[in-house]
Amino acid sequence: MSLCYGNHGRVQAQQVQRILGSSGFCKEAVAALFEVPELALNGISTLDLRKNPKILLEKVLALLENYSIDPDELKKDPDPRQFLVNRGLLEKADQR
Repeated sequence: MSLCYGNHGRVQAQQVQRILGSSGFCKEAVAALFEVPELALNGISTLDLRKNPKILLEKVLALLENYSIDPDELKKDPDPRQFLVNRGLLEKADQR
């Protein structure tokens, strides 16, 4: 994962991967979720995350629910990014 927001109080990709990975999200799914503007995962502070790691999972699950997406479908999909594009959460990228 190329996303890393440094030590400026912003969440780091490794923390997100650890928290969501423990809930069954693969690395590719987490990377795709990082791209969802509505989630703004990079806007969660590390302090908030340390106090309540569940806040991240709750935010992700709430968004998926708003789009009527079963989290298990995303977890099992071989191409999570395309899955989110198909569901309207991400725009198709010209190049990857």
